[in-house]
Amino acid sequence: MKKLLAFSAMAVFFLAACSSSGHELIGTWKVSKVETHFKDTNLPKAIITHIKDEQQQLSFKFINDSLMVLILDKNTHEAKWNIDSKTKVIKYYFDDQKGSVNTLGTLEGNEIVTESNTPLGTLTVIFTKQ
Repeated sequence: MKKLLAFSAMAVFFLAACSSSGHELIGTWKVSKVETHFKDTNLPKAIITHIKDEQQQLSFKFINDSLMVLILDKNTHEAKWNIDSKTKVIKYYFDDQKGSVNTLGTLEGNEIVTESNTPLGTLTVIFTKQ
């Protein structure tokens, strides 16, 4: 009876762990939209297009509930990641830079939204799962 009770408790714990919000992230994510909110509207359109095109080069793949691969052009970089269950903010770090944690973005419905403040203004990149 004690073994059955212990097994039941472990099963409940396992099921709760598997239903964490990180599970829905597993897969490949690519840029679906880039928005620029730059202060200087006199920037040549070619520069704004170039900035947007550079952002389109980034994608990432969540392998499991702690490992991801960032893909920039044809270069890949493995990183560890986690998501805050309350704020839905996704953070990552590289094994050789554990003291430097980066914010990937915020899970908003079925999108991950990254907002960056630059000297030109705000850059918003929206990723969707493929």
